[in-house]
Order: sequence, then C-alpha cells, then structure tokens
Amino acid sequence: MLAFVGAHSLPLAAIALAGYLVLGAIMPIASSKLCGNAGRASRDAAGSISAYVLDGLCGLAETVQFAGVSKRSAGLAAQTDAMGSTDRSLHVRSAAVEGLADALVLLTSLAMIATSLGLFAAGDLSFSSAFICSFAYLSSFGPVLAMYRLGTSLQATLASGARVLDLLDEGPQTVDVADGADVSFGGAACEHVTFSYGVRGVSEARGALRGSGAHIADRKVASGIRHSGCGAGRFPVRRRVPAHRPCAHLLA
Repeated sequence: MLAFVGAHSLPLAAIALAGYLVLGAIMPIASSKLCGNAGRASRDAAGSISAYVLDGLCGLAETVQFAGVSKRSAGLAAQTDAMGSTDRSLHVRSAAVEGLADALVLLTSLAMIATSLGLFAAGDLSFSSAFICSFAYLSSFGPVLAMYRLGTSLQATLASGARVLDLLDEGPQTVDVADGADVSFGGAACEHVTFSYGVRGVSEARGALRGSGAHIADRKVASGIRHSGCGAGRFPVRRRVPAHRPCAHLLA
C-alpha cells in the first residue's frame, strides 16, 4: 500500500506510513503496557474461585456439620466480586484503547483527505490520483486494526498460557526420599487437648473436649469412648491449629 500511494505522491505515502506505525506498532505496545497484569490477575482469580468451589464440594459434609455454609458463601462472593472488579478494570482499559485508536484513524484519514485536496488544488496531483490514494488508505485499516487489538484481546490468552507454563515448571512440594530410614516408636502421649466446634452454644451442649489427655503405649490399642459429638474423633491429631495458639501438645 505504501508503494502504491508513494507512486502517486510521497507526502501522502508519509502520512500513510505514520498512521501504520502509530496504529500497528506503537498502539499494541502501549495498550499492553496500559493493561499491565490485569489479564493475569483475572485468570488467577478465576482459577482461585474454581479451586475454592472444588475444595468446598470436597468438604461439603464438614462444612454443613460445623455450620460453615454462610462463611463459605461469603468467601465465594468476595472472590467473585474481586474478579469482577479486575475484569471491569480490564474492560475499561480496553475501551479506552479502542477509543484512542478510532480517534487516530479518523485524524490520519482527515489528514490524508486534506493533503490530497491540497495537492490537487496546487496542481501537483490529479483528482483521480487524489481520490484513489485517499480511498485506498481508508480501506487499508483492516490488518492494522487487528494488529493494535492484540495488546488487549490477547491478555486472557497470554495469561492462560503463562499459567499452564507455571504448572509445567512446578516441582513437588515434598521431596522424594529415595533411601528412607527406619523410625522407632516407643509410644505417644497427648496432653491439654481442647476441641470446640466454634459455634456458640454447641460446645456446651455436646460437651467438647477441654484439657484432656491420653497415653498410647507401644504395640497397644488405645480407645477413647465418649458420647457422640464430643470431639473424640479429632482427639489424636489436630492439624489446623495456628502455630501461635496451640491447643494440644503431642509428645512422642
């Protein structure tokens, strides 16, 4: 297209070159910088929501048992709102880039038409050549517009690809032990074990554990017998206790 327009007029070819460079080279880079990490943040939020829902389905029985349905629902709503805010921000930036690109197309088109008419009025260009150059330039924006949209339209695609590459680069969190060691066990003891369902009124009604203890001898069977719902099933191991607030001491 530049060669075709340049064959009729070099000033018109210069205008076309400036328009192509701005829309096809500068705009994609600028739009990508403007969007920043919004696409990756949106994909990460979607993955987090999926993991949260899957985790809730796997532990649905426990969630219902310990009255955590409202808490899980509130957590899901909060994550959904956060992802919606990120998506809205990305759409606003994409719309701003679209508006700027349309304005640049309009400005360069008006500059092409005005310059063509000026050259025709000065006698440096025939009317047919001025019309053909202007019409050809106006009809050549398809590939250029597709190029500048890459900075915004590929945000989600590139972010999804980056997440896949991150998964491929992940290593095991627990290192495999090729040569294990024999572990000797001489018994275990639990002291000051406290268990609560975390619901007001439930602990008192069901008699949760408070300051309980037990001794498990080597090669012996130890049983804890109490009424249902007292927390005896969670007596041996408590894995979800914060490190700064231990409620049980396990003694090997």
